[in-house]
Amino acid sequence: MAQTGAPSALGGLRVLDVCTDLGLYCTKLLADLGADVVLVEPPGGHPARRLGPFFRNQEHPERSLSFFYLNTNKRSVTLDLETPDGCALLADLAQRADILVESLPPGALAKLGLDYTSLSRRNPRLILTSISPYGQDGPWRDAPACDLTLMASGGLLSLAGWPDSPPDWNPYHLAHKVAGIHACVATLTALYWRDLTGAGGWLDVSAQAAVALGTGYLPAWWELRRMVSQRMGPNMSDVDPPEQWVWPCKDGFIVGPPFGGQRGWEPVLAWMKEDGATEGLDGPAWQDPAYRRQHTQEVAAAWGRFLLQHTKAELYHRLQRQDLAITPMQTMEEVVNDPQLAYRQFFVPMEHPELGAALRYPAGPFPLSETPLRLVHRAPLIGEHTEEVLCGELGLAPERVASLRAAGVI
Repeated sequence: MAQTGAPSALGGLRVLDVCTDLGLYCTKLLADLGADVVLVEPPGGHPARRLGPFFRNQEHPERSLSFFYLNTNKRSVTLDLETPDGCALLADLAQRADILVESLPPGALAKLGLDYTSLSRRNPRLILTSISPYGQDGPWRDAPACDLTLMASGGLLSLAGWPDSPPDWNPYHLAHKVAGIHACVATLTALYWRDLTGAGGWLDVSAQAAVALGTGYLPAWWELRRMVSQRMGPNMSDVDPPEQWVWPCKDGFIVGPPFGGQRGWEPVLAWMKEDGATEGLDGPAWQDPAYRRQHTQEVAAAWGRFLLQHTKAELYHRLQRQDLAITPMQTMEEVVNDPQLAYRQFFVPMEHPELGAALRYPAGPFPLSETPLRLVHRAPLIGEHTEEVLCGELGLAPERVASLRAAGVI
């Protein structure tokens, strides 16, 4: 991980974050890439501060672990956008910003007099990134949504789980993350366009569309063959016949095709012979791949029995030496202590003085040699930088800030 003083990829850029939990991952990525991201939250604190789990199970708006993760490297300013003064201050901040990212309901900014036309009149270089569940227009524009409904409407939910049970849901805000990544890419593209033309712009990011992109080629299957993709559970459906790829072993699960694929037949069979567990698979007929494809159930049963005799580590290390695609299914404890991630400094400790603790955070998957992604500051406390921004950057007098605070605007 880079030293604090190293240059950053987005250093010098000012971003205003007016997001619900739907947009916080986008602004986190921008902040971790070095942009100065100012989180605008109501005086009582952002609603995401009340999402668990909480540090040491003590429910408090300054102890939300999910909020901590989504708001690293940001500053916090409190503004009540339901007041004219709060909206006026946000407009003043936007005049000095490069980017404003928001995920309020479509039309909400316009009702506050903060639509793109009004903001760009004062700052033509401003990039406004709007992230919404279904986009700024269309028949579903105003429909309420959460992560689960976005996974459903984008089509991914229908593919998750076992064929004989209802769809399974990833509960860790996967749709919000996917939408945030696409919004970040769109914002960086708009920055490049601004460098070429000098003009800002308004980006309309649909979370549903971002999720739907995750279905890949499956819509083409429907268009060409009217094939409705089914839930396959632990099976890999892209091969014929479909193969189970998630297998129990002695201390958990491993992931990979039976025998590690066709190339794995000989080395795995040799290991099974060492264990005295070939179970009749060493006859001449079994050397023929076509014969094995005709007897997939017998192959799978023998493979499954063999795996139960060995641990994830035994299977992984021996079969990887044979260049076979077998990988352990890691628990969170194993991920946190993974030697590959440790070597690449994926997890970074960050001090939280007010908690008397240091927490480890995922730093990011892409090291940049000259402008590294950095985790420098923990998530801000509620309104921690309000005076710093309003007085030091907008030039408000301390007396004015005190009156705004007394009126509940900040």
